[in-house]
Amino acid sequence: MHKDTQTLSRIQFHPEDYLIFFFWLLLCFAAVVFNGTADEGDSVEHYLFARYAFVHPENFVNHWAKPLFVWIAAPVAQLGFGAVKVLNVTFWAFQLAFTVRIARYFGTGYYWIIPVFGICAPMNLTHTLSSLTEPMFAFWLAGSIALIWYDRKWAGYILLSFLPLVRSEGLIVFCPVIVYMLLARDVRYLPLLAVGHLVVGLAGYGYHHDLLWTVHQNPYATLSIVYGRGSWDTFIKGMPNVIGWGVTFFLVVGCLDGIRRLLFKNQWFKDPIARKETILIYGVMLSYLAAHSLFWYYGIFKSLGLLRVVLGIMPMILLVAWRGFTWSFQALPKQVPYALRYLILAGGLVFGLAMHRTLRYDFTLNAAQQSLRNSAKDLQQRLPDLAERVKYHASVDAALAFDLDYFDHNLSRTPDRLYSGEPVPEGSLVIWDDKFMPNEGKTPLTRLEQDPRLQLLGAYRVYDPRFKKDRQTYIFEVRGQTDRLSGLLETIPAHTPISSVRR
Repeated sequence: MHKDTQTLSRIQFHPEDYLIFFFWLLLCFAAVVFNGTADEGDSVEHYLFARYAFVHPENFVNHWAKPLFVWIAAPVAQLGFGAVKVLNVTFWAFQLAFTVRIARYFGTGYYWIIPVFGICAPMNLTHTLSSLTEPMFAFWLAGSIALIWYDRKWAGYILLSFLPLVRSEGLIVFCPVIVYMLLARDVRYLPLLAVGHLVVGLAGYGYHHDLLWTVHQNPYATLSIVYGRGSWDTFIKGMPNVIGWGVTFFLVVGCLDGIRRLLFKNQWFKDPIARKETILIYGVMLSYLAAHSLFWYYGIFKSLGLLRVVLGIMPMILLVAWRGFTWSFQALPKQVPYALRYLILAGGLVFGLAMHRTLRYDFTLNAAQQSLRNSAKDLQQRLPDLAERVKYHASVDAALAFDLDYFDHNLSRTPDRLYSGEPVPEGSLVIWDDKFMPNEGKTPLTRLEQDPRLQLLGAYRVYDPRFKKDRQTYIFEVRGQTDRLSGLLETIPAHTPISSVRR
């Protein structure tokens, strides 16, 4: 193994850095040209928290919104959703740069394959073009581990201490890191892992009046089943959807190589470099995957079984896959031409991208989002005072479509307030979408159709080729009395036919 001690002490550019820069330019172009948001839920909501943080300062210390993300993204979000996508692309690029520098520590070559794997991993590609927090988490993780790796331990452990405030999974990463600190005799650095919580706790003390609010208000700290539960191997089976079949193959080979080198040869107990690799790369990756698998299997900590959470440990996945790639190429007989080797590699990576079922739809707004925007565009022409009207909605994307301050609860209201008994202003709009309103909003379309206060303004349908069905948005206007109708739901049959309305 070769230790390049100068890699982090001064700026050095390597061929793979220029490749990363090229990919950064390519994805920045995609971020600006394509209007996709990766999903219509968390990605949009994280953007809105950042976008309106200066209007609603409490957003800066909202635990669910991820304080570190809001602090960094808020100024950028003032330029629009595309700007935040560019920010995430920048996180993605620096993540790759840090990952390559960890790989260069070993001196085994083929570092260029790491950024290639990074851009050929389908979900890593599409979900970087978003306002999700996983790209920032991966960047923060890679930077922290790189500093620790090159013995900048004070800086590395302090930076790592903020990781749970980027995403709560940072607490999972703490577990193998603490094991490493004990084995590497870094116990004196243990108090540094509390710095992040103390700094952010102090920043939010004036609002929460609790120095430990980051601990006491963790929104995921519950063992109750909220979103259901699933198979223990969800994340294992779903790995090809996240990183593609080609990268998955090398990830498996890399795991086998790690077992061969680090466990069977008993290196990690003796060699400090092997110990770093075992715990800080393989250990972090496996701990993270095991934790999420258990959370989803038992339905605890509000786990939803979302595959995209795997993107948080992309640096470790890329390093293990790189190990698998280098071992594979070195193990092949010399008689196999290099041209054939690279042809097989390219074919595997392209196949992995092609097999991702929704890749061609993931760069633009999905059908549900387009349906909402069609309704907003239509109403902007028909209602001059659209911006001043109260809007009841369950979809966070409706706030983005209607350019609505999501946190102004005078104008942006949840559907339960429509039937809470409070006055409903005449002229208010009810935005019914077919995904969030019946589920999170607990408001079926039939309830609105039979509400005598409401009149249908329009229905908007966009065909979704992924699921082969229309995605629908219905807009109702409050025109009747504003008194309570709290018993209305019980008087409506469960499956009343939907009215025939114009598209």
